[in-house]
Amino acid sequence: MALRGKGMLIVYNEVKPRHERDFNEWYNREHIDERVNLPGFQRARRYVAVRATPKYLATYECDTVNDLATPGYLALLANQTPWSQAVMARFTHFNRMTLRVQIDMTHGEGGAITTVRFVPKPAMRRRLIGWLTETALPRAIARDQPQCTQRRLVRSTSRKLSFLGF
Repeated sequence: MALRGKGMLIVYNEVKPRHERDFNEWYNREHIDERVNLPGFQRARRYVAVRATPKYLATYECDTVNDLATPGYLALLANQTPWSQAVMARFTHFNRMTLRVQIDMTHGEGGAITTVRFVPKPAMRRRLIGWLTETALPRAIARDQPQCTQRRLVRSTSRKLSFLGF
């Protein structure tokens, strides 16, 4: 299933094991609903690492990356609930990335994800995107791997341009 929009927020985070139950309850009962009910937010998903750190990954799909800078979203960030404040204070790892979807060649929907983050040299970016679009991702999709149905490339909006493939 294709992504819903051209904007994305990806959050990697982790809490100590003793705080995981509250963390997961907060995510499931408050946090996700707050986000997906905002204008422009289309879908949110959560993943748990099998053997990696950070343990948790969340993706939020938006119509555009600008949905992550609207007054409503910024007000929500500035006025966290007491539960959000308590849970977020316990994060032992937190990395938040706003992204623009560059390539989405999805032809299915899976329940697992692998992410790879890389920062190409500026002189190689255009050539790399061409190679990924025309060669690497189509070949990966064409392989006889029924468990691998999604090939995406998203680009960060930060000054230091980076790409995340999943």
